[in-house]
Amino acid sequence: MYDSVLNLPILCPVLNRPSSVNPGQDLTSADPCELLVLSDDYLSRHLMALGVHLVQPETSSNRTDFHRKVWQSLADNLSTLRGLPADVWFSEILFSVFNVKEKLNSKNAQRLYDALSESLKLPEFRLLKLVEQFNIECLGLVESPTNPTINLNRPPQNGSKIIPCFAPDALFEMHRPTWCDQIEQLSHACQIPITDYTSFRRAVQKQRQFFKSLGATTAIHSVSAGSVSFLTPADLDLIFARAFRHEACLEDTLQFSAQMLLESAAMSIDDNLVLQVQMQQTYPQSRDQSSPLPSVNDLLHSAGFKALIEQYGQDPRLTILLADEWSLNEEIVSMATMNPAIKIGTPRWIFTGLSTIQNHFEVSLEAIGLYKSAGLTVPHSSFLLLPFQHDIWRRSSADWLARLVCHGLLDLESAYEMIYALAYGLTKSAYRL
Repeated sequence: MYDSVLNLPILCPVLNRPSSVNPGQDLTSADPCELLVLSDDYLSRHLMALGVHLVQPETSSNRTDFHRKVWQSLADNLSTLRGLPADVWFSEILFSVFNVKEKLNSKNAQRLYDALSESLKLPEFRLLKLVEQFNIECLGLVESPTNPTINLNRPPQNGSKIIPCFAPDALFEMHRPTWCDQIEQLSHACQIPITDYTSFRRAVQKQRQFFKSLGATTAIHSVSAGSVSFLTPADLDLIFARAFRHEACLEDTLQFSAQMLLESAAMSIDDNLVLQVQMQQTYPQSRDQSSPLPSVNDLLHSAGFKALIEQYGQDPRLTILLADEWSLNEEIVSMATMNPAIKIGTPRWIFTGLSTIQNHFEVSLEAIGLYKSAGLTVPHSSFLLLPFQHDIWRRSSADWLARLVCHGLLDLESAYEMIYALAYGLTKSAYRL
């Protein structure tokens, strides 16, 4: 079964774009540490657990020394990764992508660091070249609608393998000092004067259409925890007036963001963009900086999310895609079985270990059924990890399905159809590629 999907192309419809990844440019203008270690959530988290300091200094000269120290720390502690998927893909990247034939260790760390830095300057390490090399059919990079690089009025690129994902969260954070600048940039990009909520909504809708003309299939919206009251048109205009006077507070942002979650769903029905709902990773400039991060249950019972499911969960015209830690929550899994609009992605930390992947199959997929899944979703991954994570996913899928066949729970013909779906078909369908 694994052999049957080994050479299928990779689909990655949503990937957070680090500043070092820009179409048509060198893969990185930084260094190997930033690209291979700091952009890898698994390696970064592992090093922090070992006590390695990962807060980057502000000046570029100090940053270079910092990156070398982190790289050396990884080399010194590489043995602690044994048995983890991160160890496999880090070694594979060095060998397959950079042609490094010796294993990283404490003694050769700085020499290999210099060699990788030189390699990154070669034409082979342009993003488009690597997309071809990795057999990536679609790469969706998360972009703000106010990003000036996107807003160059470039013509649609039919058949392009790199597409944008519409991510407007920054436009909803009215309490931030930069909000007025964001609105001015949106107004300039859309050529629509924004003076109130009605003109703002029209500008967002127009920018969604522009992204769609560039190949976008997905809009991303973060969910905030908390109970909020929903707003009338008059309330929305009052909040906008406060925000333009730089008087908006955090409560205004939470209310407005919850309102815009419902608006995003309505817009997705009109323009056919998938609505990917993600967990908010931090409280936005909360007054209480010691507050814990919101849990899945906090967000699950938030006013915005509950209203979204109540109003749109039964609408088959809309796809609401839930990834991150959502997919391991029993209440979400149960909700997905009863709401045709909901599809489930993979947990953020699915590659912590092979047992985590199997747990996703056994807890989520066996409960909701394979075809309510979006396949492998890795928005927080590092670009260079994509081929190796997809390979681990395909091997694990084959292992899970083979065990079902051996236990008499699945016939072999169905298993072959299911591994194709897990490796390729589910993602293509869920993201409307």
